[in-house]
Amino acid sequence: MERTKALDFIRTSAIEKDVYLSPVLHKIRSAKKEHIKKTNVAWVEFDGKVNFDLKDIPEPDWIIQSSTEDHKHIYWKVDQHDPGVIEELNRRLAYHLEADSSGWDISQVLRPPETINHKPNKNLPVKVIKSTSTDTHSISTFDKAPSVEKAVIDLSYDQ
Repeated sequence: MERTKALDFIRTSAIEKDVYLSPVLHKIRSAKKEHIKKTNVAWVEFDGKVNFDLKDIPEPDWIIQSSTEDHKHIYWKVDQHDPGVIEELNRRLAYHLEADSSGWDISQVLRPPETINHKPNKNLPVKVIKSTSTDTHSISTFDKAPSVEKAVIDLSYDQ
């Protein structure tokens, strides 16, 4: 019942507004990192790439096209739920796969499918490109994505 109500609210809101969801669960109603409880997915975001090379990383469980064909989010179901572990994995995957280097943060919000990306003079559907029901991936499945020792660039809000 709650799931149906939530989906109806998202679909109705998306008619006139941009909708974003977090792929993580929060302990309380707050988007702050310290209030993140867990997640069961890892993700990367591609902005500006029609095709991407997964190299030696397993096929994703979901591919979502968030506007034009060169804007995609890809997700893997994982066996780890710790937000710190997932954030580090997202970061490693983003750099290894040459994805959007600003899309790995655990507090990221992304457009859900069946909504609309409201661009000036253009409404683009957010749609599922691929959805599979594979088993959950072990974190070790992603060991080919090397550690990223430090941020490539560190910007503060005033920059």
